[in-house]
Amino acid sequence: MRRLLTALALAGLTATAVVACRPKASGVPPLCAYDMASDTELAAKALPPATWLRLVSPSVDRTTMTRSGPLRDGCGRVLEAVAPDTGCPATKLETVTVAGDVVEPKDLVISQIGENRVVLWAATDELVDGQSYGSIALALWTERGIELHAAGAVQGYREGARMRLHHASGVPVLVLESDRCDRAGACTRIGQFVPILARRFREVPVFEVGRGCIGRPQFPLTRATEVRMDGRWLRRFRLSRTIELAQEGIVLTDLVIVEDIDGQNPDAPPTPFRRATASRPLVLDDGHFELRDEDLWERVLRDYGNVRPER
Repeated sequence: MRRLLTALALAGLTATAVVACRPKASGVPPLCAYDMASDTELAAKALPPATWLRLVSPSVDRTTMTRSGPLRDGCGRVLEAVAPDTGCPATKLETVTVAGDVVEPKDLVISQIGENRVVLWAATDELVDGQSYGSIALALWTERGIELHAAGAVQGYREGARMRLHHASGVPVLVLESDRCDRAGACTRIGQFVPILARRFREVPVFEVGRGCIGRPQFPLTRATEVRMDGRWLRRFRLSRTIELAQEGIVLTDLVIVEDIDGQNPDAPPTPFRRATASRPLVLDDGHFELRDEDLWERVLRDYGNVRPER
């Protein structure tokens, strides 16, 4: 499928960079492609947000910034409003949009993936649970224009979003990090994973050893809680989680720090009690993610949440 990008009304694009060589085609047939209107646009390898938004989500009218008809991906295919039934109730998606929500250029999230590839998420639908929903595409700049090599939809948190591309079990996976914020403005960084299956971004559940399906592959990167041990001691638990893009795939590495706070001496620094680390590969198997080791956070809370301080 080939359409002229001039149909997107590229007037107003400014670019000063001009290069002698252009990116070549990948050799892999695209899902669809767009011819560029000028050498300047190809050399810059950049478009205004409103133009990108219209390309990734063609249901959006660039002039009025409104959407007409059903949500479509960058190749014009109608997207389902919710994820398919996975047999796991914990993966149910919120679908209620915020009343009066409008489409804005800032709804577009762009991340460079290598020299000539970009991932673009048109997170146009703001949902009542704080997440956003919209079409997404993996785009490749070529000597003729833009090719889309994967498309679909993503539901996640848009604030502070950063996207990367890695692999799990040999399958390309979108790694989305963004902020989940409450009404008071307190934010928690969330890591989310969306595999590309048959060149579509697809929502899949995650299973954990001993627990079965635990829901969508969204993980808080920090957690904290406190447990009252007795009339004097308070035990504080803190989790720091990192997403490692290792050669073997995606690995979640957790650090849990446990400290005791003396209520009779509140000015004293906390007393270290335990420090534990664990790494868990994220495995993609039979259409779902698996974590084949127990969650360190849950284990530490279970083992030390009711143990009195050693004094």
